[in-house]
Amino acid sequence: MIMTQAIREAIQLRAADETDIPFLMVLRERTMRLHLENSGLEYESEEQLTRVTASFEHARIVQINGVDAGLLKLHRDGNPWYLHQIQIAPEFQGKGHGEAVVRTILAEAAAAGVGVELYVLKVNPARRLYEKLGFRVFDEDELEYRMRTHP
Repeated sequence: MIMTQAIREAIQLRAADETDIPFLMVLRERTMRLHLENSGLEYESEEQLTRVTASFEHARIVQINGVDAGLLKLHRDGNPWYLHQIQIAPEFQGKGHGEAVVRTILAEAAAAGVGVELYVLKVNPARRLYEKLGFRVFDEDELEYRMRTHP
């Protein structure tokens, strides 16, 4: 998919706050439940709340044309930066929005002279997008691939 200027302009990030937690819990269930269950893991709400609130100071709500549509958690300290979570609501997937967010992160990281690292469940088709954008697997465990770009 070609990332157009219109897609980039449609995306805004805003800091998440506690009032966003209900939205983020629904988003997590809609975007992660199937992948977790397909990995043989149970989807437990308490554990998912822990995941949503972990590193909350880094949480940004992805807005598309002013509508809350996703979550981004990016740790910019160190080298590489760590892309902790990116989730885009299903109705916004497949339209280039998630790719635009990740491309922006990669451009900022390159300008800073650092790479970006993430973990992705082996059953998650997002791995193909990450590979397309230059991420390479450098380690894995039973459930996840660890992927990284280099500056």
